[in-house]
Amino acid sequence: VKSYEDLNAISPNYSEIHQNLAIMYQYQTQSLSGADRLKKMEQSWEEAQEAARQSWKPNVQTLAAQLGDMLARLYENEGQTEKARAVQEKMK
Repeated sequence: VKSYEDLNAISPNYSEIHQNLAIMYQYQTQSLSGADRLKKMEQSWEEAQEAARQSWKPNVQTLAAQLGDMLARLYENEGQTEKARAVQEKMK
């Protein structure tokens, strides 16, 4: 993860870096819970959104949608329905 974060600092306009960071951050959420899990999932979705903004490839767009859906469900599970709705609205 650190290597990709370093690459992102050097070359922030490379969508594949954002895409890979999104995947790695999402993977890290599996070992977390509560607020830490939410924070890491937010980070994942932010990277996925940036990758999707930079690249119109279907797989990148699909990843952003999937991670957004996962984040919305996590918010709902934590009782944060307003944040869940905001994510869902942003995905439209």
